[in-house]
Order: sequence, then structure tokens, then C-alpha cells
Amino acid sequence: MVVLDDIDRMPSHKVREIFNLVERTAHLPQLIYVMSFDRRVIEPIVADSRAPKRHKRLQQVAFDLTCTHRRRPTTAG
Repeated sequence: MVVLDDIDRMPSHKVREIFNLVERTAHLPQLIYVMSFDRRVIEPIVADSRAPKRHKRLQQVAFDLTCTHRRRPTTAG
């Protein structure tokens, strides 16, 4: 298992390299990729490449996570 986290924080050329690497090696037996990224950031980057729907082809399972914001505790004064 290969875990790739925070892909959306990489420069655009590195994001394209990562997706290219995953696409070329995903067929290898007993190899699983877990990729974590913000889809809103990655889709425009990958759309600019030669294979615009590459991330959709690679994706087998997607999980949308909601953003939770913690409120700062208020101090009684």
C-alpha cells in the first residue's frame, strides 16, 4: 500500500508527475494506492494535462469529507 497525502499542496508539475506514475503502475499486482487531495484543487491541474479525466479513471472509491471547524472557547469576563 502506498499512501500519498496532501497532493493538492504540491506544485502543478509534481501533481501531474504523481498521477502519471500512479497510472503507469496501478496495474501491478498487490499494489494499492491511497491518495488524499482536495478535488477542487486537483481537477483543474489534471484537466490541463494531456489526459483530462485521468483522476476519474484511476479513482475506484471516493470519500467526501466534510470540513469541521472548531470554535474557540469563549471566556466569561
